[in-house]
Amino acid sequence: MKTRSKIRIPMPARYVINLALVVGFYFLLTGLISSGVITNYWTGILITVGINIILAVSLNIATGYLGQLPLGHAGFMAVGAYAGGIFMKATPAAALLKEGNNAALIPYILAAIVISAIVAGIFGIIIGIPALRLRGDYLAIITLGFGEIIRVVLTNIDSVLGFDFTYGAAGLKRIPKFSSVTLVFICVVLSCFFIHTMMKSKHGRAILSIRDNEIASESVGVNTTYYKTMAFVFSAMLAGIAGCLYAGYLGSLYPSTFKFMKSIEILVIVVLGGMGSMLGSIVSATVLTVLPELLRSVADYRMVAYSLALVIMMIFRPKGLFGSYDFSMSRVLEKGLNFVFRPELRSRTMSRTERPKTKLVPVPATNIIPERDIALPPILEARHLGIDFGGLSAVSDFNFAIGRTEIAGLIGPNGAGKTTVFNLLTKVYQPTRGTILLDGMDTAGKTTIQVNQMGIARTFQNIRLFRDLTVLDNVLIGLHNETHYSLATAMFRLPQYWRKERIAKERALELLSIFDMQDLADHKAGSLPYGAQRRLEIVRALATNPCLLLLDEPAAGMNPSETSELMDNIVRIRDMFGIAILLIEHDMNLVMGICEGICVLNFGKIIAKGTPEDIQANPAVIEAYLGKKKEGQ
Repeated sequence: MKTRSKIRIPMPARYVINLALVVGFYFLLTGLISSGVITNYWTGILITVGINIILAVSLNIATGYLGQLPLGHAGFMAVGAYAGGIFMKATPAAALLKEGNNAALIPYILAAIVISAIVAGIFGIIIGIPALRLRGDYLAIITLGFGEIIRVVLTNIDSVLGFDFTYGAAGLKRIPKFSSVTLVFICVVLSCFFIHTMMKSKHGRAILSIRDNEIASESVGVNTTYYKTMAFVFSAMLAGIAGCLYAGYLGSLYPSTFKFMKSIEILVIVVLGGMGSMLGSIVSATVLTVLPELLRSVADYRMVAYSLALVIMMIFRPKGLFGSYDFSMSRVLEKGLNFVFRPELRSRTMSRTERPKTKLVPVPATNIIPERDIALPPILEARHLGIDFGGLSAVSDFNFAIGRTEIAGLIGPNGAGKTTVFNLLTKVYQPTRGTILLDGMDTAGKTTIQVNQMGIARTFQNIRLFRDLTVLDNVLIGLHNETHYSLATAMFRLPQYWRKERIAKERALELLSIFDMQDLADHKAGSLPYGAQRRLEIVRALATNPCLLLLDEPAAGMNPSETSELMDNIVRIRDMFGIAILLIEHDMNLVMGICEGICVLNFGKIIAKGTPEDIQANPAVIEAYLGKKKEGQ
């Protein structure tokens, strides 16, 4: 019997279902409050839960999605809280609250939230640009220092200014209490929605690629500095909004509230929920806010029980409650429909031949290689290229040129400097001397990102895939600079987003079909066999639309059958896209079988250049690399 395909809920319908569930939950919650089932005390706890959710999902942007470790989130919350609190004190909001004129109060509340977000965002830019050049412990220390500096400034700034502004250690009091369950609920929903829509776009994929492998991300043209700063600032803005809601809930602010431990509390919520899981942050924030309140009846033991729960969690779920897993109710519904109406899918997994084939877009005829013309200038020229590491000359006087549609080889013994040449061409290393011309343009002073945008793409000797992302997402990241829409377009899901994403996915599947990998699109890249990972890295490089493709040992780890297939594919790629290919390889059957020109390196210097026949007959190459026969053999 022929297996039917899975039931899939269209994406617009998913949003409608999730929206209906959110609205339904809101009315249930407000109904319980209005009926008195949820008391005023627990209503206040719910507001605190909402504020902590915003703080957790905002920090998750920087930690879970971006892969950085900032410890100054309490500082962003503080500046947002004080900005919103000072603004609300300066407005007629208090009088409007006493009169019960909620409609007139709305513009002031919106203005306070926007001001808090902007102020926190400005501090995010000031701190993020220099701090994000560092990583790991250094970033944690700098952001921790920022949080403490903010607390000290809030305590002492009045004595510097000569008038009351933050009211120092005495606290900023009589702030209108404008935060309500409805307001906090709306802010939570919008925060989660905008984080979700950002992460499910080219911008989110760029952020995730930086977390997985920053070097590989730059190699496909992702502006890592921009996206690290953008994610950090967005995280700070949401923390500022949470601070504003906090000020509107308590009605008073004290600098001591925003100590170092406040940042640690937020980080604990994120870690326990799961780094990179929005659902985990929501559940963890709820549990860790409500649990201490539930244990107040056993006050002598509640901290012991609370700590024990955390220890057990860390032992049995070290990656957090949900790890990096997220799901929506629409997906749960989809799985339920498949369970009921597609019983044949429960007992077995479809084989590769049974999976429905993806409809591919044919490669345009314009991509076919033009008639080769040796009179055209070379696509790449390296003139007297060299680099020194201290007193060691890793590459010296490297002179080489590649034709516009040539397949060239760069060979030599281990340690000869081959990968160093690739790193020079792609500006991973800046050359100490010499010139690199790409299509006649000097690449001096260019970065890896700029060189990729000029037309050089590469693979790596040690595979650098985005292992936690799908095969399709890896290729879509390669198409990052070919997919044009703004962050606002993605976050508000405007028509241009859907159109551009559809075109990008069609193109990505078309590229995957070159290696017959389109049926693996939904698999995680890290789960692929070694040879498939090598092929995926080539496809991702091709997605950047290069004029020169650098392949660093593409056949490493492949068996003879896979190597033979790779040779055919390299030639087919050259013919299909009309590009030049330079490869480093130790498999001489591959090199001599497809390369039209070969350059041999030894100790960072060229010892031979020529055709495969010339190289095979060159005594210096035979002695240094190919192997010299012993006497009598």
